[in-house]
Amino acid sequence: MSVVKWQFQEAPVGIRENEQIGEEFFSNAEVLSEVSGVVRESIQNSLDEVNDSSKPIHMVFTVGKQSPKVANRYFEDLYPHLAAISMREMPNFADHSQFLVIEDFNTRGLEGPTTPNAPTTQQLLDCDPFYKHSYWFFEWKTGASPKGAGNRGSWGVGKIVFPRASRIKSYLVLSVRRPEAAPKNDTSIMFGHSILKTRELNGNRYVPDCQWMVKDQHNNSVPGSDSPAQQLFIDDWKLYRKLGELGTSIVVPFCRETMNVKNLVQSIIRDYFISILGGQLVCTVRDDNGTQIEISKNTIVDLIEEEINDENMPRRSRSAAELKDLSEMYLAHESGGTVSVVVPVNAGSPNDWSEIAFSEADAERITQAYNSGRIIELSVETLVPEMLTTPTKNQSKDKFTVLLKKAVDMRGSTVFCREGILIPAANTSSVLQNCVSMVIVGSMSSAGVVENSIANLLKNAEGPSHEKWSPDATNFKGLYKPKKAADAAIRWVKYSAERCLRLIQGAENIEDDATLSPYFPFSEDDGTEPGTAKVILMGKRDPGDPDLALLAWRADGFIPQSWVLQQLEPIATGIGSGTEAKGTIATSLDSGRSVVYRFQMVMDNAGKEIKSNVVVIRPEVNEPEPQPTQAKVEIQKLGTGFAIVSQNGEKLPANYRFKVRVQYVARGGKSSWTPEDFLLNDLMVAGKTKGLKIVHSAENYCEFEVTGSDLYAEWQGFDRLRDIDVTATEAI
Repeated sequence: MSVVKWQFQEAPVGIRENEQIGEEFFSNAEVLSEVSGVVRESIQNSLDEVNDSSKPIHMVFTVGKQSPKVANRYFEDLYPHLAAISMREMPNFADHSQFLVIEDFNTRGLEGPTTPNAPTTQQLLDCDPFYKHSYWFFEWKTGASPKGAGNRGSWGVGKIVFPRASRIKSYLVLSVRRPEAAPKNDTSIMFGHSILKTRELNGNRYVPDCQWMVKDQHNNSVPGSDSPAQQLFIDDWKLYRKLGELGTSIVVPFCRETMNVKNLVQSIIRDYFISILGGQLVCTVRDDNGTQIEISKNTIVDLIEEEINDENMPRRSRSAAELKDLSEMYLAHESGGTVSVVVPVNAGSPNDWSEIAFSEADAERITQAYNSGRIIELSVETLVPEMLTTPTKNQSKDKFTVLLKKAVDMRGSTVFCREGILIPAANTSSVLQNCVSMVIVGSMSSAGVVENSIANLLKNAEGPSHEKWSPDATNFKGLYKPKKAADAAIRWVKYSAERCLRLIQGAENIEDDATLSPYFPFSEDDGTEPGTAKVILMGKRDPGDPDLALLAWRADGFIPQSWVLQQLEPIATGIGSGTEAKGTIATSLDSGRSVVYRFQMVMDNAGKEIKSNVVVIRPEVNEPEPQPTQAKVEIQKLGTGFAIVSQNGEKLPANYRFKVRVQYVARGGKSSWTPEDFLLNDLMVAGKTKGLKIVHSAENYCEFEVTGSDLYAEWQGFDRLRDIDVTATEAI
């Protein structure tokens, strides 16, 4: 019998040293807390490995305390290597330590050969009966997985959440596989992994990865299969799994105190309430004090009231009231209790919301239903562009679902769900006033059924942590043709909820949720990229009381410990302080209406000072500021757009520059623009442009330089139900 123990590999001479950086993909505390990261990554991968699709996956999360004696049995050989890298959170190994166990049931376990040899492409295809080689991809491969198109997640990078949650960067695994997926009859395997840094110890230099394994007859590191050792492992770590029971158990030792029952329950409900309501998932959370909470289709609504705490909840998290409304909405969708309508593909201009309109009968029917509090279900047909890796290389038609329900006094952000996974930053600007909304893409009960589907397209547009959809994602670039159509398909889904609500209510009746948006244009990345942190301050004079300034703020990319709002001019003074990541405040303009006021917000981000932009409130009565010079071009209105030509046929000098800016006209005649309206460059008819060179194009403007006497540019595809405000000014 070979004993499972830690294996340390010396670093080869002349080989480049690469430190592990995978956990940086999961370091965005604003969108994914450490608890949420573990919950999301473990559940989404287990959902893809269902053994009997007629039954739900059962996930069990156990929080316990481990004695130093038992911990030493598994990690004593690792301690000197931990000391050699000077870890900041080094535990005291003489103390009891907290651990977390994540287990799945009704799953297939980690399949395939247990040798370190990489399977060839042909071996991946030839195994009979079919299995996924998931053990090798879990243990020996980073950045790729054996999963096919459309699958919810992958073990490519997501498994990094386990060592990241451990203060000693380690995890241990017991996995029981189907006999047909265990080529050497090793149906039950046990192994572990620790991801450290390159280090020197006793005159030797070691690679970052350490493996808890046995050596086979060829001196390869392989999992242990000894039954008594596995039973001891089950007893030591208080596993829910019985010896030989199908599925996988992952032990995260020396985890932080944030891994507790309450936080786990809240994260499971917030991240997977749709899969739980749909009957695909049941979760049990327990500790060694006897606490045990089951989260299922029958218990989740009551648990939302009991367990979801609205106080100090993370930014962009949903309140208990909103979660209950969303649960009611999804259950109505599942049971057929909605008022439904189809949004068909527009063959002439697919995936273009400006070309969509309801029939008079449908508009009247769903508007009345929406206003009476019924749940509206829109089946949105979508044209998926050609995918270059499929044999047929044809575009295909697919559909997704939008659910809307009127909810008075609620400002709800749209829930985006792809095949049971919530995508938290798919479109953070989709916040609808007096409405709860949900966008469901793909099948809840299976993944990867259709290669060229809208669900698969969006999966390819996600990053490693499945936070958002972006045409700049590595797996998306160059995969679809034409690129413009692929980018449009992402926007078609991202902006579907507010566009459908606009179709129901009419553009003029939608409550303006961006009163201060002209003072700060919202960026495409929404401040959710790891490492970005900024504070946005917006403000204006109160139209109803000119002696007051209205200020609004938000923190992007971090959760502030505290904030201070300051008036910089005319008198430096503090306006207020607090801890909220976003909010509003009204402050008196004590020095009079003829004075310039300047305001700035300063926030504390874990000891680092983050300052906002400076907001300027100008005198109410003042000499008009000099206006930009109107460009010597003429703006011609077209059916769903406009064109620019030279004014009165006048020949403009070479190198003459001008800017064209376009905005929709909002209620009250005030122009406003947000990214969900349009990106001007996308609507430009490139084939008709002549005599001009684009110097810069972003958001809702283009800057041109004249290159010829006969100049012309045209834009098409604006919302025919809204008026546009077009200006052309000379560039400074």
